[in-house]
Amino acid sequence: MCQRRSDWPSDRARAGRSARAGWCSLDRVLRSDRTYRSGPPPGMSRRGVFGLAGAVLAAAGLAGTAGCTDGSGEPAPSPSPDPLAPVLSGTEALIDLYAATSAAQPSLAARLDPLLAEHRAHAAALRTAMGLASASASASAEAPSPGTSGVTVPDDPAAALAAVVGAERAAQVAAVKDCLASRPEHAGLLGSIAASRACHLEVLG
Repeated sequence: MCQRRSDWPSDRARAGRSARAGWCSLDRVLRSDRTYRSGPPPGMSRRGVFGLAGAVLAAAGLAGTAGCTDGSGEPAPSPSPDPLAPVLSGTEALIDLYAATSAAQPSLAARLDPLLAEHRAHAAALRTAMGLASASASASAEAPSPGTSGVTVPDDPAAALAAVVGAERAAQVAAVKDCLASRPEHAGLLGSIAASRACHLEVLG
């Protein structure tokens, strides 16, 4: 149905009031920022101000997440643990046991100290293969006082020796398994450690 011409001005007035009401709500947002209390910068419309603000917010969001991705949009994977780390940890535990037992049981020192030196050499070789700094020679060679390493040594020398033998045997079995499951570049080192621990068992009787 066609409208009368006399209705058109009132329609245009209502449209104008609606547009002004919508703009006033946006204008209040702009006026809340002290920078734009006197209006947008010269040469830029208010619509341009809103467009620029949206672009800045989008860029900030991207910058906040850029450091968590690997460039493909996916989170960067965590580095894998070094496969030699458990072997080094087990070797250091043997070093602590040997050093504590030798210090607490002087009668066993002559038998244990040469084997302790070999375990320390194994630890140094493992650190080199892992790209880690080697422990200082003075720190490695220093025998701890009984109880300072957290290792409990039996009072009876025979029981103390039996504890060392048990730990050495378990470590030798673990070294064989580690060698069989190792990367090719680590097989020689782990095979040497496994063979050395087998010889230790012969020496310990």
